[in-house]
Formats: sequence, structure tokens, C-alpha cells
Amino acid sequence: MAKAKAETDRRAEHKRKVLEITEQEAIAIKEIKQAEFNNQAKAVIGAVDEPTEEQQTVVTEFPDDCMYGEAKVLAKQLKVPHGLGYPALIGCYSIRPEANVVCGTLLTMDVALCAPVGGGKNVAMDRAARLLDLTKDTEYKKAAPAGVRGLFTLIGDKPSGKPKDKTRIPGPKKLLLLTHEMTDVLKMTGLENSTLASRLCDLWDDPEFDYPTKEGIIGVNCRLSWIGGVPCSVENPVRFTELFDSETSHGLYDRLILGYSDVKFNYKHWSPPKGPAIDFSDYSAEMPPHVESVDSAAQALYDAWEPNDDGARTKQNCMKVALITTMMNHESRVSTECMAKAIRFMQWQIELKKVFEPGNALNDAARLRTIILHAMKRKGADTKYINLKRLAHDSKWAFRFSDWLVLSVITNLESMGEIIAKPEETYDKQGNVVDVKKSKNMFMLRDFSK
Repeated sequence: MAKAKAETDRRAEHKRKVLEITEQEAIAIKEIKQAEFNNQAKAVIGAVDEPTEEQQTVVTEFPDDCMYGEAKVLAKQLKVPHGLGYPALIGCYSIRPEANVVCGTLLTMDVALCAPVGGGKNVAMDRAARLLDLTKDTEYKKAAPAGVRGLFTLIGDKPSGKPKDKTRIPGPKKLLLLTHEMTDVLKMTGLENSTLASRLCDLWDDPEFDYPTKEGIIGVNCRLSWIGGVPCSVENPVRFTELFDSETSHGLYDRLILGYSDVKFNYKHWSPPKGPAIDFSDYSAEMPPHVESVDSAAQALYDAWEPNDDGARTKQNCMKVALITTMMNHESRVSTECMAKAIRFMQWQIELKKVFEPGNALNDAARLRTIILHAMKRKGADTKYINLKRLAHDSKWAFRFSDWLVLSVITNLESMGEIIAKPEETYDKQGNVVDVKKSKNMFMLRDFSK
């Protein structure tokens, strides 16, 4: 009888320990349930302060109201998505003026057209060059310099070719590089000891540079603009992040103008239109209209605008866009309307760069860590739990990094407190919690501000 009572007491004590929840566990469960309730309420009522996933994808769509004057007409004539055509036009037209500096601004432009494979990146830049009647090999070249030496060979001075003659032939005063696969060049910026990204930044700031070689000094005095294509998308911006992993490429990233479209592009034969809508003689003339000044109201608007990003070059690019679109519209002063539309265009750039961000990875594990955290943020994991394993499967991370590395990085992210596993409760028949385990699939980002 005593043994039976002892066994009953032992079972009761075991049940009490299993069902008993400490004060800290109770607080944690309450906070989790409250957060889940808030998320459900937002889903029904509609969140005001935090955009939904659908709203987050809308901001990457090109705003047609940012196009100005004849630049807008020309963009429509390209018959490509405006998110690719308009930035391509601005980049191509930057090479038209003979003057390097207009209103105190150097007219250099670096443009990266981002779209999925087959999205029309190459078509947009090629058509923009044809529409503006740019001269191949004189005003633009199709090239992908594999390094600093290759770049300066394209734009620097050259030996005369005569024996014992040290005279050098000057290089071009201005040149537009069209690179269908910008990835070929950007890969080189990530190599150890590569200075290609730094030299591209130098040429964005100043057209003059001296490059010493064994054969002598290559002198450069060339206003360089660059347009290239990067295959990526909002759903999978991994490719873009990988290309800007190295620290040296971050300065180049800040200087970039991005173009983007996720619209499926159906290629059709195209020729530059002819007719009264556009006077092409203005675009093939030796000297485009010169901007003499910025309207005082436009300057005040520009000075008052404070971009809500960390990019140091955003306002510089804004002024370049305003000057170029003013010239395209045959005007000698930057108007308030033009400046407002340039600011609108740059606001779109800020939104794009929230998606297409640079990385800081030194190896595959660090690179994958950046990719996972960015992907979770895009899926709203800062406010809700998401199925991380499903995200990894859909993003095909295992094909790029191996299953072992994906699992290892996720495990380490949880161990370091970067992500939180969802608590999963087990209930008895009376509805009481008998066990709480961590989910193996559902995770959310930790908010370190709390």
C-alpha cells in the first residue's frame, strides 16, 4: 500500500514539474502571443506604420511621374520598360556635351540596369545609344575591361607606334562604355589587391589620371560614363549583393544610378522613329544646348531636400540628372519642375537601394549569412515568423552553397541570437501546456533595439 502511494506521489510530482512554467517562461509566452495577436490585427485592419510585403514590392516600380520633358518622349519611343529605358537614356546622353563640367557638376554617370535574364537590359542600352545617334568607337564603345590596365588602355593615351619615338597619341576626351554583362567587370573588383573599383570611382570624380606601367605612364584625360547590365531581381537580389561584397566596391555602389524592371520583355524589331515628335538634328549636333544656370527656386528646392539614405552621392547624382534632362529638353536653365522630377527619380533610387544592397562578406559563410538576413527582412521577418526552410528551398541556396553550409549558417544565426525560433507548444487533453519546443522551420529576426 505504501509503495502504491509513493508511486502515485512520484507521478504527481513529475506531472507538476512538467506542467509548471517558470515566471520568465510565462512572460516570454505572453509576449510571443501578444506579438502574434498584433500581427493578426494589422493583417485585418492594415498596418499604417509598417508597409506590407505587397507594398514593399510596389516601391520598386518605376514612377512615370519622374520623367521630364523630351526625355519622357524619348523613353517611350525606346519600346522597353521605362525603369530600364529612362536611366539608360540619361547615361547615354551624359556623353553628348562637350564641356566636362556644367554648373559646377562633372557630367559622369555610372548606370547599372538590373532585371532578370531576358528582361531587356541589353536592348535598353543599345536602343538608347541608337536613338541619341551616338557614334560607335568615337562616343561609345562596347567593352568589358577586365582590369585597371585594360580600362586605361581603352581611355588613355597610346604610343605612336614608331620605333624610338616616345611621342604618345592622346586618348579620347570623353567615352561611354556599354557593358552588356557588368558582372564580368564587377567580379574583377572583388579580387584580392584589385584597384579597379577605386579607379572607376576616381574617374567618376575627375577625368584626369596618370597610370604608371613598366613601359611608361599612361595619361588619362577622359570623361567616362558607364552603363551595364546586372541579372537580378527583387525576389532574388543575391547576384547583385555578391558583386558588391568587397569593401573597395562600396564607393562604386554609392555612385551608381540603378535601373530596374521585373516586367517580362518581348523583343520585337525596332528602328529609331522619325517624325515631327523629336528633332533628331538636336541630338546629333556637335554641341548640345548648354545649361547656363539653375533657377533660384530649383536651387532652393535642391538645397532643402535631404535624402533619407546613407548614400553620400545621392544629391550629386540628383543634380546630374537635373542637368542632363534639362539639356535633353533644349533648356538653358534648370527649372523647378525639372528639379522636382529629378528628386522624384532619386527617391526611387533610394527605394531600389533598400533592396539591392552591397555585402561585406569575406567567405561563403559570411556571404550566405548576409543573403539569409536580407531575404528574411524582405519577407517581413522583422515583425512575424516565416518558414525559413521554405525560403531556403525556394531561393535554391543549397545549390549555390551546399545543404551543410545552409543548415550550419542558420544554426549559428540562432545560436548568436540574430534570429529567433518560434516556440511550439504541446497541449494535453485539458488544453494545458505540457511542453514548449523550438520550431525547426519558423524563425524571425531579433529586434536588438528592445
